[in-house]
Amino acid sequence: ALGYAPDDLTLLNRRTDGTNTYANFRSKDKKEFVCIINGGNLLTMGMTNPPSCSKKGEPIKQSLY
Repeated sequence: ALGYAPDDLTLLNRRTDGTNTYANFRSKDKKEFVCIINGGNLLTMGMTNPPSCSKKGEPIKQSLY
């Protein structure tokens, strides 16, 4: 979703609220991102939707899925 390989990202923090997981990442080139991942926990029986992400400080663009 961010255009980076997993090895190029560091998870800064994560929290789950209801069916959403909120995560902050930093890339090796020092850019920071905020993502919302809907699903993937017990409340959604493991099903997920594609993440919605944006650069830190910008509004999150919702996926059209």
